[in-house]
Amino acid sequence: MQWNLNVQYQLTTNLAAMVAYVGSRGVHQPFRVDEADLIIPTKTSAGYLWPQVDVLGNIYVPGQCNQTDPNGSDPASCVAPNPINPNFGSVRGMFYQGRSYFNALEAQLAKRMSHGFQMQGTFTWGRSIDTSSATVAGDAFGNSISSLNWFDMKLTRGPSDFNVNRTLVINGTWDIPTAKSFSGPARWITDGWELGTIFTVSDGVPFTTTWGTGSDPANTLSSDDFAYPNRLGGSGCATLTNPGNPGNYVKTQCFAIPSAPDAAFWNANCSPAPPSLAGPISATSLSTRLFQSSWQCWPQCPNWPRCNQSRLLRL
Repeated sequence: MQWNLNVQYQLTTNLAAMVAYVGSRGVHQPFRVDEADLIIPTKTSAGYLWPQVDVLGNIYVPGQCNQTDPNGSDPASCVAPNPINPNFGSVRGMFYQGRSYFNALEAQLAKRMSHGFQMQGTFTWGRSIDTSSATVAGDAFGNSISSLNWFDMKLTRGPSDFNVNRTLVINGTWDIPTAKSFSGPARWITDGWELGTIFTVSDGVPFTTTWGTGSDPANTLSSDDFAYPNRLGGSGCATLTNPGNPGNYVKTQCFAIPSAPDAAFWNANCSPAPPSLAGPISATSLSTRLFQSSWQCWPQCPNWPRCNQSRLLRL
């Protein structure tokens, strides 16, 4: 469903202004993941908890399946956790349960052609939010995560992968004068030329901080694994980036490896590991033309169980 409302006003004979609100709402959108075959976690008061395993990969059982020596052995009764269907190496999933939301304010000022010159400026201030930006693939965009946590849509709601909050576009055209004294081939060659320019500046697209990709840090047994770090509060962490500082764009001090909510939970389930972060994207362009018109806690103890409150964070 889409809607819009605009108001236009003629300021002068050749100058007009417009202000508009546009919006859309989508339900039952495709939610695509490149890997749907994983261990479904258990939801706890501290978030989602994946099975705790010992060093041999068997489900941890105190006093029995608790091997800490990789060269040791567990009793025959110890078993490893299984994904939804262990008979397949990978299962792609398409769930028509995605949702999308878009709202934007648009403003435009346009000068019609007069005295051989016309110009227009447009500013859009909007926000696109969805539960997944996937199409035929989970990672349709370069900043996408290919296999989001499909088992709980509340975990994946955030700015769309293609979201650009602010965009300013200014364009102009100059009708290049031609000497009236020209005639014949000279007039044909020089007549009708225009010089046009377009300037565009916009915010960058969002990106997501992850850590441990490739090492299955959450013990999901997914072939397309990743994990989110925790976002920290405190001084300097109201925003997570340093605009204008490409050498230290991401405030890494505002992220931490997920930790347990309390000592008891930690002792039962947790142990940390380091994160990895993504980089920023920004967009500015100028073109000129000349033409002629015609949570997350992935603990592990004693060797890598994980729990996860798993809230998607996109910057």
